[in-house]
Amino acid sequence: MADPTITIFVSLPESVQEPLDLNENNWAWKPWLVFPLAALNDPRFKKVLLKPFKWIHFATGVTLCAHGDLSYGPSRPAEFDYDQPLPTQCLELYYWLEDDEKLRMFPVDANLMDDRTSVHQVSTTPSESSSHAEFRCDIESRDGACVLSGMRDRLVCDPAHIIPHSKGDDYIKAVMEHRVRQEGDEIIEDINDVRNGIYLQKVFHALFGRLFAFLVVRVGFADDGHLILP
Repeated sequence: MADPTITIFVSLPESVQEPLDLNENNWAWKPWLVFPLAALNDPRFKKVLLKPFKWIHFATGVTLCAHGDLSYGPSRPAEFDYDQPLPTQCLELYYWLEDDEKLRMFPVDANLMDDRTSVHQVSTTPSESSSHAEFRCDIESRDGACVLSGMRDRLVCDPAHIIPHSKGDDYIKAVMEHRVRQEGDEIIEDINDVRNGIYLQKVFHALFGRLFAFLVVRVGFADDGHLILP
């Protein structure tokens, strides 16, 4: 018998041609995220996950880049109790979006960390090398040490791009343009922008995006992601 899970369904368009067709016939509910109850009930996790349904709501919103509400069915949701305890059996929930949020939606790229999907060719020009050097200097100066271990030895640490460098400037600009929520928010247009970097030990850098990832959000609005990783 399979271990019980919480499965989140989201409504996705069958056709994504512009302008986006909001007619309900163009939208279908698809499984989006699956949360094993065994993991959610892990004592190490429960110490920081005091209200698991709020965390599930948050995780769904930032990976979908849309602000919605959890519901027990695909119809317009009644008020959901985010303070309730976890169930003991499998549960299916739906992340319901208003039409304006459907237009904002920009889901996480499942191939974000896969260099093979990139169309950007890394340049070896002097200006590109200078940009790399500046990126390293800026990340070292800001973080000072590996953000995971505290290691300060620059011989064993690297500045790591959150969105991979191979994706290029056009890619990060497109991601950011779909994720801003307030008028006047700055768009990151340079893949070597310091806000797209963290300082890691080389061993963690090698595993970054494969065995672990970071979720960077704007402070003050939990469901509004800036740089999102799968």
